[in-house]
Amino acid sequence: MKGVKLAFDKHSSTIGLISGLASLFYGLYLLLVLFLPIYTVDGIITGYVCLLHYNLNYYGKPIKLDSLSAVSLLSIPLLAYSLFSILVGLLFLYDYLKKNDVCVSIRRIFGNALAGTAMSGLLYGLLNVVLPVEVGQLNINLNTVTSAGYVYLGSSSVRISPLSSIFTSNLVFLGFTAFFLFVSSLAYVILVKS
Repeated sequence: MKGVKLAFDKHSSTIGLISGLASLFYGLYLLLVLFLPIYTVDGIITGYVCLLHYNLNYYGKPIKLDSLSAVSLLSIPLLAYSLFSILVGLLFLYDYLKKNDVCVSIRRIFGNALAGTAMSGLLYGLLNVVLPVEVGQLNINLNTVTSAGYVYLGSSSVRISPLSSIFTSNLVFLGFTAFFLFVSSLAYVILVKS
């Protein structure tokens, strides 16, 4: 089928274009989620926590936590996938605008959307299971009561960033993944039937 220009009708061509744009925007969305500070920490521990990196200070000195470093390590496949998704979307748009054969590009997008379902499971686990437990341990209160009275040693509190709570909500990322899978599947079915 190489070198063959597919004669899509206007409706099929629109579905293909939507699937290519969905691949591009899904990759950009994942990049945003990976680099956007999800949690901020105030008090004796200050800083922020993203999926790919974190910056925490204890009384002004940087600290490293193995658990948050592990979250960053587990986020690397999501980074690779998001870059791949952007590349696949750009390749489709290139083929589409140059009026080249989009057969291979639509197959790439469909495979990318299938991989996106697995990546959404990893993202769900990191955002809803692993990261809240690890960041929750930064909520500390060192103030204590002794026989001499109340001793103020400091405390820290963790809060979720309002902007990231929108982008990392389950409804948003699972809905976007489902839409991407639906549109790419529809484009692939149209390709196979033509």
